[in-house]
Amino acid sequence: MIASWRNDALATMIAPYKDAPPLSQRAPATRLLEIAESAAPGMQADFIAFPGTRFSSEHHYAVFLKGNTHLTAHLATPVLIDARTLQVTAVVE
Repeated sequence: MIASWRNDALATMIAPYKDAPPLSQRAPATRLLEIAESAAPGMQADFIAFPGTRFSSEHHYAVFLKGNTHLTAHLATPVLIDARTLQVTAVVE
């Protein structure tokens, strides 16, 4: 399931970074929750994936959010945040 997500949804979201040079430094993770929750109002963070892990890319933090309804509480909404600039680059709804 993870491999399918990485090869489909994640690959599309990180396509603009395909030829980007390797990340030499990343911004501190202290504001990730605030940034992600403002990108998807009404949702709360479930977990954070750091750059280079199987739930993210080499250039992104991925914050996975869940909603507060019966349906959205069971669906993960990823917010990709550029690990260098802390700008939101993708929100999957």
